[in-house]
Amino acid sequence: MNTDPATRRAIAQRAINRAKSRSTPIDEDPIFMALLDAWISGDIDMRTMRERYLDSLSLKEEQHRGRQPDQDEISLDDDVSEKRADGVNRGP
Repeated sequence: MNTDPATRRAIAQRAINRAKSRSTPIDEDPIFMALLDAWISGDIDMRTMRERYLDSLSLKEEQHRGRQPDQDEISLDDDVSEKRADGVNRGP
């Protein structure tokens, strides 16, 4: 979808509102919000946003299980595919 930032922002806000109305707030996760901002500005596409967010969730789960202590933040520039313990490469 090739849309301008204002349209993307409106789409994002509708999704956030819909999630809140279903008692599933999505705007409380800083990683998700950073990825959303990158999508709104056109820096990444939705597919990349989704892949990076899923990778961040996998990384959080691995940390929760104690597989990777001392790593509790990833940035938009991190290649999370190198950090995955299960060997699945879904990075860019």
